[in-house]
Amino acid sequence: MKKKSWSMVFSLVLMFTMILTACGGKDTSTESASAGKDGNASKQEEVTISMTFANGDPAHAEGVTKIITAFEEKYPHIKIEENNSGTGSYLEVLQTKDAVGEFPDFVEMRDTQLFVDAGKLAELPAQLEGLYESLPEINEKHYVAPINSQFPNGIIYNKKIFKDLGLKEPKNLTEFYELSKKIEKSGVSPLVVGGADIWHMGFIVNKFLSDEVYAENQNWNSQRAKGEVKFSDENVVNAISKLKKLFDDGLVDKGWLSTPDNQTVAMLISGKAAMLYSGTWMFSQILEADPSFELGYFAIPDEDGKVALPISPSAQGWALSAEAAKDPAKVEAFNLFIEFFFSKDQYKGYLEKMNAISATKDNITYDAIETMKKAIEISNDPKTVKTLMINQYYGENTIPPQFRNWFYKTIQETLDGKMNVKEAMEKADAEWDVQYKAWKNQ
Repeated sequence: MKKKSWSMVFSLVLMFTMILTACGGKDTSTESASAGKDGNASKQEEVTISMTFANGDPAHAEGVTKIITAFEEKYPHIKIEENNSGTGSYLEVLQTKDAVGEFPDFVEMRDTQLFVDAGKLAELPAQLEGLYESLPEINEKHYVAPINSQFPNGIIYNKKIFKDLGLKEPKNLTEFYELSKKIEKSGVSPLVVGGADIWHMGFIVNKFLSDEVYAENQNWNSQRAKGEVKFSDENVVNAISKLKKLFDDGLVDKGWLSTPDNQTVAMLISGKAAMLYSGTWMFSQILEADPSFELGYFAIPDEDGKVALPISPSAQGWALSAEAAKDPAKVEAFNLFIEFFFSKDQYKGYLEKMNAISATKDNITYDAIETMKKAIEISNDPKTVKTLMINQYYGENTIPPQFRNWFYKTIQETLDGKMNVKEAMEKADAEWDVQYKAWKNQ
């Protein structure tokens, strides 16, 4: 009897063990398959990615960081190390990182042609091209995943001040000068300019360059490289002269040269300034700072009422470094990140945060505020002339790497009264020739 009892116990234990083993094997297999499908497998190879993106604009930095956080939660085996770009020249930040051997794996690319020519970027993986109707070509190849369509720059203004002074949005440049003078006489600075940040200067400088130069000649840069046109030509001199008139007539806040971009919102909502020339990404920052602010927007027309905006497709966006492309794990991580960034749930939030226009084939939309709807309407108007900023052109129209900042600084000095426009543009011609020759002889 005792022997029979032990035999029965042994049989029961063996049966129980087999059941546990079978169940355990089934669960483990299911978990592994599930984890492999959504990218959360604990046994997946860990990969660390360095990333740099422009964070001079708080809304952009916040929007990108939020998506990175969500991405790492979904793919915990991928760690993204963000490198702060600061608020200075983004191009110089990337060039410095390259010089010290720290060029990032993933990078928000702006001066794409320069880095492609230097061999720093890999071609965009073919599986990502389907996200877009079309992609910008550099040397007949694709290198960037555009983050969004170009922002329509324009005048962001305080509607209350306009109402109090009986002002209407201008139909031409002359009317813009006149309303600015009325604001100035009321004791309010008509226009705030964040001149302490060199990149901010580019917004309003390129408004006048678009009107006088690029609206008529999209290949001006390449013609300058060939010596066929000059900065000292009448059209460029006229562009900078019309900009200088705003400063000479006291229509720009006197502290412009020491005002950083991140203080312009405070100037606007406090009523110290009535207008700011910037992009639609500023809408959210303004309304977050003061939800009750009466926000207005218009594009500055030229004397004839024509509107030109630097909103043509540009070769800017997310790129994979040539070095990172040698590592299959980093390439896979890049593909996952781009697909995640542009997924509807993530991309919609970014677009809304930035008041931006979708760059993807799906053309993701959001419930835009009225000022953004107006900006989109102006952008889509067939009468609006689409250009790019001087440094956004690529291919044969690429400018020397260091010229943009030199040019903006020289214009700052001109606006500050340190030289006249003609003299400044003659210096620009001489500087272009020196920089272009040195660049091509590298």
